[in-house]
Amino acid sequence: MSLASRLHHMRNRFPSASPIPHPASPEILLSPHTTPSQVYQSLFLVKKRSRLNFESVTHPQVAAASVMQVLRRAWASTTLSATQNLLSRLSHFCQLRNLPLTPNTALIFLEATRVSIQARLTYSKSLQAFFNRIHQDTSLFSVYNKGLRAMGALQPLHQATPMSKEDVILIANHLPPSDSAVFLLAWKTASRWSDVQHLLAQNIILRSPEEIIVHWDQQTKSTRTDPYHASVYTVVVGDLTARIFHSLISRHDTPLTLLTTEDITHIMRQVCPNKNYSAHSIKHGAVCVLAQAAAERRLCPTKLSLVAKHKITVSLATMTIRYIQDKVAAARLLGTQEATIFL
Repeated sequence: MSLASRLHHMRNRFPSASPIPHPASPEILLSPHTTPSQVYQSLFLVKKRSRLNFESVTHPQVAAASVMQVLRRAWASTTLSATQNLLSRLSHFCQLRNLPLTPNTALIFLEATRVSIQARLTYSKSLQAFFNRIHQDTSLFSVYNKGLRAMGALQPLHQATPMSKEDVILIANHLPPSDSAVFLLAWKTASRWSDVQHLLAQNIILRSPEEIIVHWDQQTKSTRTDPYHASVYTVVVGDLTARIFHSLISRHDTPLTLLTTEDITHIMRQVCPNKNYSAHSIKHGAVCVLAQAAAERRLCPTKLSLVAKHKITVSLATMTIRYIQDKVAAARLLGTQEATIFL
């Protein structure tokens, strides 16, 4: 079946009061018959098309295209892509069996999919969120997810191998100076590689051999939708800080590194071939070190969660952080330096 036929079939699976424009097109926002559910569907049911030629469209079309881009920013690019892929598989499953695309058939699809119970719970929560947004009854999803949890779906199937500090330094020694600095910064800030990969020089709001302050802006999952989240700043002090300072790029609007997650994973496995490290091993290893310090009562557990960018229950409120105009003062007040000194 051609791509055009598949998209046409997918649109027909969802009830619609009247024909609407192609879901990938910004004209969907200009149709008087378009519902919010149909706009939401269009974000996930097709891949993004090439950028419009703005010189050849009218002003409303340009604005509509901009709206679609803003809507997509509600999710990380990886989340958007994963949901698109999952819905594409669900649609194909329904097409082959001549089934309607509904929450009930989605549950059948999940049970027919050969994945771990942990992955099935992840897929189920993604599909439940999608059907909730288009006002479908997802009550069975809630019961199904509860059943998966009772079967052990919350127990991790496998986790990234935690990296030791010795291996962090070993791998950093095999990297060019600028990439080495970012790699060490990922360790000192207990970050995913995707967190540091898109940092620009201006995200380092203070730098010295003794102290480096990172303003994450909208680079992390927590700060993408809340730019004043308590984890928006990390103060780096202690060991390795001077080395990072001397190697960091300082040119404005310049990415600190061009290495992708795939690049850094390949390098880690070349340098440490028997460790089975992944990009998440950096953060996992750092969190393990901080957890040990917290267990020994040398570190407040809240500071651990703050540096790791996990959900926290006790810290400065978002509004408080907004009121503090001095970013360096706000960063120091949050106290992440109490954790990074251990890394």
